Amino acid sequence: MPYWLCVKDLDDISSSRDEFSAIYDSFLQIFAAAEKKQIKHQNSPIADTMQKAWKSGVYSASYHFTSVNARAIMVQDHIFPIFGFRTTLKEEDAFAQSLSNFWCPNSDQFFQRQMAEKAQYDLDLQAHYETGKPLH
Repeated sequence: MPYWLCVKDLDDISSSRDEFSAIYDSFLQIFAAAEKKQIKHQNSPIADTMQKAWKSGVYSASYHFTSVNARAIMVQDHIFPIFGFRTTLKEEDAFAQSLSNFWCPNSDQFFQRQMAEKAQYDLDLQAHYETGKPLH
């Protein structure tokens, strides 16, 4: 199910788990009914797999691995508890910050370049409004 049917960002699934679960269950019932009509069998192989993935937590893992922002939450909420690992707030922050290294190769350089470009854009925009000169 597209996560955006219930929450704005993947980061929000953990904090809205009950609401998301209820909507997901409704979605899955409709999906299973449509699947049964299509394949004309008693079982719904895709719907059954989706249900198992939701119950086991695999659903969250697959979605969260597509989002760098949600990855830290997925690991903290779904993987750490499996192994009985509890983190402090300081450890959670350090873990989340370390994941930024995986956004792209040389993420620090990329970030610095983006910040420099944004600063230049802000200066150009300010000059445009002060002088009326077009932006480059």
